[in-house]
Amino acid sequence: MSIAMKPAFFIAGERIEQSSAEAWTVIDPARDAPLAHWPQATDEHVDRAVRSAREAFETGPWRRGAPEDRARALMEFASRIRAAAEDLSRLDSLNVGKPIGQARDDVEGAARFFESYAHLAVADPGELIEYGEKQMTMVVREPIGVVGAIIPWNFPITVAAAAAGAPLASGNSLVLKPSELTPFTAVRLAELGAGLFPPGVFNVVTGTGQSVGRALANHPDIDTILFTGSVAVGGELMATAAKQIKRIDLELGGRSPTIICADAPFEQAVASALQRIVYAQGENCAAGSRLIVEESIRKKFIDALIERARALKIGDPQLETTDIGPMISARHRDRVMNYFAGAKREARELFVGPTPQDSPFDRGFYVPVSIWQVEPDHQIWREEVFGPLLSVMSFRTTDEAVRLANDTDYGLMAVIWSGDQSKALTLAKRTRAGIIRINGAGSPIHGPWGGFKKSGIGRGYGKYGIAASTELKQINIPFG
Repeated sequence: MSIAMKPAFFIAGERIEQSSAEAWTVIDPARDAPLAHWPQATDEHVDRAVRSAREAFETGPWRRGAPEDRARALMEFASRIRAAAEDLSRLDSLNVGKPIGQARDDVEGAARFFESYAHLAVADPGELIEYGEKQMTMVVREPIGVVGAIIPWNFPITVAAAAAGAPLASGNSLVLKPSELTPFTAVRLAELGAGLFPPGVFNVVTGTGQSVGRALANHPDIDTILFTGSVAVGGELMATAAKQIKRIDLELGGRSPTIICADAPFEQAVASALQRIVYAQGENCAAGSRLIVEESIRKKFIDALIERARALKIGDPQLETTDIGPMISARHRDRVMNYFAGAKREARELFVGPTPQDSPFDRGFYVPVSIWQVEPDHQIWREEVFGPLLSVMSFRTTDEAVRLANDTDYGLMAVIWSGDQSKALTLAKRTRAGIIRINGAGSPIHGPWGGFKKSGIGRGYGKYGIAASTELKQINIPFG
């Protein structure tokens, strides 16, 4: 299947279709078939994008205009995204291998991010501080400058919107680099924004992290780096930022626990535990990859979980009935299957699901959903798999549940199920994670997103994203 979209960059308000000897092939992961040959941006392209962003910031109307103007542009951007929603959803489903229903949720999430930031563009009135009888101090937020955003492949349009929304709402200029595996919707977003943002405010450059990402992060005219991705790359970018005394915001990995107490609403908890490991094929930093079940209900819970897992449909992500698609690439499929092989050696197999056997999906990058009884030293308990492998352990006491939940280098999210609100809140307070969900509660789009430990540095979304995209200034005024 092909995509009727010409590969391009988007720099200074212009779509640039560039032939390149270093073009790479973007693959449909469900069929292992080519979708497009995409050009690699050169260092010169990155420099041009950053210089256009700097010029727009220093001399253009976006930063200097009224916040209401930015709010109107972002609201219109959200409307354009919704008008193109089916096209964008099909693009991401085909490119990522994500079930079409989930891709539609991602597109709606992108529109909601821009709406949320449109409201926040006009929400900060600043602050006045009295300083004696003859001075007043104004505290204001100002845009930080040129933002370099490097985003991953698992939620291309949603993370693009989350990364772009706060900088744009605050009056910054942006250079966005999507993953080389999933460039389509980032470039499509830039096209949809044509005429809404002055030239140079919203730029997109495509290519590998080793080349384009590194050039962007190292560019001296980038004022701050926003990165979502692996711990290894996050560490490299942090070192780069340190050398230049450059601000950086990192949203990295996760090994999130789901704690199931014996008094939990049973069927809801079972459905949630399964959904949290198979959503987005488990290629999700907030995936509930570690299941911690109270011993007294462990067997009943696992039996019910397996019964639900048997009903999952794995296959063509473009079909409405599909629950699970492929891994993003052959390389990532092989990585996940290495963890699967390790689990076969050291853990106890509880369930292994099927993979597609019919053409053309037998060629796709599918892995089976699997559930494993593990020990604390097992590799799939300790390391981020980024696939639909669920590790299970049990607990007898609250202290043991907390110990197991915190037995990780990560701390992005934890989910707790209990019929006793006091117990659930106690677990929430003691669990070292940036986001806690109790009994099916969701996370608001304007809540702080980020984690403890190796899950990252800083917080995004809502006013917290605005804070990451701005500088505070005090202005002292004498009178009298």
